[in-house]
Amino acid sequence: MEAALPIAYAVPDDDSRRTPGSAFRSALAAAAHAGPLEQILTALGRSPDRPTPLP
Repeated sequence: MEAALPIAYAVPDDDSRRTPGSAFRSALAAAAHAGPLEQILTALGRSPDRPTPLP
């Protein structure tokens, strides 16, 4: 998982993330105690607190 962290941080956090259909949203702030998965999620604009959708 630590290997994926630099890749997540390398994804540009620019206006392209705000266009319709973009794969990622603007980066979020990670908590000070966030582990690697939470850091990856927030770097890609995803909230680690978001509930999983039901099938």
